[in-house]
Amino acid sequence: MPMPTDIGVIDLMLAVPGDDNSNFYEWIKPMLMDKQSHEMFKMPAQYMFKDIPQIDGQDDYVAYTVAQMDKHNIERAMIGVGPYAEQHKEALRRFPDRFFACYEANPNNGMDEVRTIVALKEEFDIKAVTASPAMI
Repeated sequence: MPMPTDIGVIDLMLAVPGDDNSNFYEWIKPMLMDKQSHEMFKMPAQYMFKDIPQIDGQDDYVAYTVAQMDKHNIERAMIGVGPYAEQHKEALRRFPDRFFACYEANPNNGMDEVRTIVALKEEFDIKAVTASPAMI
């Protein structure tokens, strides 16, 4: 059966770029154990994803992202909210019909993390809470 063309894609791992993307992976740096991830790569999984796209400066990165979503038939996208995700928060506010929120929780933070999850649910109606095995 061929890929249907009459339904939109739901992307569960989208990131809205910005002028400075260096903080995208700050949350995971304390958990990286290998020297290569710390010193050689721009992103932790660069050993798997060799051709990380370089995006020229944009006046409006959220609008640029929505245009790219339209180009690739992405109807909705899950994006993370947290301390390093200001452009994601902007996207959620401007395009609530295109984006929905998730949060990458750190289970080691105990009840403080539960309070963070509750606050993000109230502010952004998060639909998912994820956790990386490297955090546990």
